[in-house]
This record gives sequence, C-alpha cells and structure tokens, in this order.
Amino acid sequence: MKLFLSVSAMLATGTLAASHEGAAPAASPVDGQTECKKDVGKTEVTFMCEYYQTCITAANASFSQCIPKGNTACYKYKELGTSGDIREAHSMGCTPYQTCCDGQCCGPNEQCMEAWANGDGTAKPLGPFKYGDETIQHIEMVARNDWKTDKGVAIANKPRVCVPLMDAPIMDVSTGFKAVYMPLLGLGVTAMIFVFAIIKRQDTFLEMLFPLSVIVTSFFLVLSEGWVMALMCTFLAAATMAAGDQDKKWLVWFQLFFMWVYFGGSSDFMFSSAPVNFFKKAAGGATIDGLSATCSTHFDYYKLHSFQMEWNMDPTNKYTGICGREFIGYLIFIAYGQAFALFLMVTTTVVDYLNPGTGSKSTANPAANVEMGA
Repeated sequence: MKLFLSVSAMLATGTLAASHEGAAPAASPVDGQTECKKDVGKTEVTFMCEYYQTCITAANASFSQCIPKGNTACYKYKELGTSGDIREAHSMGCTPYQTCCDGQCCGPNEQCMEAWANGDGTAKPLGPFKYGDETIQHIEMVARNDWKTDKGVAIANKPRVCVPLMDAPIMDVSTGFKAVYMPLLGLGVTAMIFVFAIIKRQDTFLEMLFPLSVIVTSFFLVLSEGWVMALMCTFLAAATMAAGDQDKKWLVWFQLFFMWVYFGGSSDFMFSSAPVNFFKKAAGGATIDGLSATCSTHFDYYKLHSFQMEWNMDPTNKYTGICGREFIGYLIFIAYGQAFALFLMVTTTVVDYLNPGTGSKSTANPAANVEMGA
C-alpha cells in the first residue's frame, strides 16, 4: 500500500512538472511594443500596442485602445458632449488637425456644430440618436417637448455633427475682418468725418442739412456690401461742406460726375464700373431675401445652417445679424434716404452756383469762363 502511494505521488509530480514545462509563456513586448490593458466583460485583457502606437487608458476601461502616436482619443458619451459614460470610441482617434465631434473627427474644412434640427435635405439628416439609455427617433420630438425625452429627462447636450465650412462659416481672421472689423472701422471713419466736416464748414447749418443727411445715412450703409460707395458719399458730402466759393466750380463738376455714377452711369474717364451701390441693388429687382443672400456671401457669415433651424423657425429666413431681413429692410429705407439727400445736395449746390444771388462771392458761371472750357 505504501509502495502504491509513493509511486502515485511520483507520477503526479512528474505530470505537473511536464504540464508546467509545456505551458505557453506569457506574451511580452518586442520590437518597441508596449502593453495595454482593457476590460472585456469582467476580465482584464492585456494586449500589445505597436511601436508607432500609444496606449490610451479610458475612464471606462472597456474603451482603452491603441491609437497612432500623435492622435488624440475621440469618444462619444452617453449624454453627449463630454457628459456621462463613454458609449463608443473612434478606432484611430483624431489627427492634430481634426476636431473630435461626438465620436467622429471633423476635417480642417469642417466645424463641429450642435444640431437643433434634423436638417432640410441639403445635408445628411441627423436621424435617430441615443441619449442616456433612450433612443430619440427624431430630434424635433424632443425639441417640441422643451428638450425633454418621453421619460422627462432633460437633454443638456444636443447632438453634434461635422458641417462643411462653406455651408456654415466660422468667425476666423478673414471673416472677422469683413464681418466685424471693417463695419466698425467704417462707422468710426464716418463719425470722424461728420465731426470734421462741421468744424471745417463754410456754409450755414441750414445749408449743411443735405450734406449732413448724406453722411448720417452713409453711417449705416457702411454695414452693407456697399460700404465703399458709402464712404465715397461721405467724402463728397464733407468736401461739399468744406468747399469755399473759389472752389465751387470744381465741386459742381465733381458732384455731377459722382451723381451720374451713383445712379448707374459709367465712365471710362475714372472707372468703367462703380463700386457696389446698395441703393442701386435695392431699387432694382432684388428681393430682401436676395439682398440677404448677397450680404451673407460678401461677409462670409451671418447665415444659419439647416441644422440650426429649429422647428418653430421660418425655414426661408436663414440669415441673421446685419444680413437678417429686418436689418436689410432698414438699410433699404436708409439707402433711399441717402439717394434723395445726395440728389438734393447736388441740386442745391448747382443752383447756388448758377444763381449765386446778390452779394455772393461765388465764381462766375463756368459756361462763360474760358478756364472751364480748357
């Protein structure tokens, strides 16, 4: 019996030793590899990242992964934005020139936009999305319910999508100069000329009524695509106020030439085509929406994307700010006022020059002046 037990013990020890020698050794990093761990179910699994990859350990270890070095991890969260647990992870992460946007990477010519609507067909529809443990079939459903799900859960973060910049420009340097800096500078220049013209005036305040009206209307029109013409009108009005009697003959000719160009005429003497005149466009066949569209194109801004048009908004009224319908309508009113003020300013100057009245020191009629015929 003792002999049997001894033999059994020896055989068992030999079997264990053989089993240990035959077991596969634990994997170890080679050729620059690094270890990375993630949870699969309730088990921690170790795997290898290659030498060109880095191990990203997520807050939820189930989404720890290897991504190319230099990239950043991009996650989609259960409550969208950066709230809640991770729902899914982008397999490669985002490159340095991309932007993470709810689990997808936006390219350099795209922006990550918060969606308030499903889109109007010009872009890929948003479609169903998940929030928390619920699936929202259509974003308009929660939008009409004051951004609450059918369970009464408030949606703190709206879904985000990548949108081409050409469809929804952002306020970059170029756009900032055109949409903000230039209008503000135009307002400042116009206000400065207004004050300077009053200081240097040669006429009474009553005679300054029309030139001042031209300057005041130009103050608002510098906020349109016709800002160059508005500044030119300001210059003409200031010159009209500051000109003395000895300069009236030159002023008359310049005013007549300028008014000809302002109302649509052309002359190869100075330029074949005038700068954009907002009055000319407003008095033509352009609609308010058409003027809003050209305004948005000029400033490369002030336009809502279809994802930003909520269910209670007019889908055709997609322009905002200084390109919105209300402000464009106001500019049309101002443009007509400027046109009539300019016409009256030129008319009064010409009439005063042709018939200066007794006691005026105005120069003689240019028709009888040999110098003007030269």
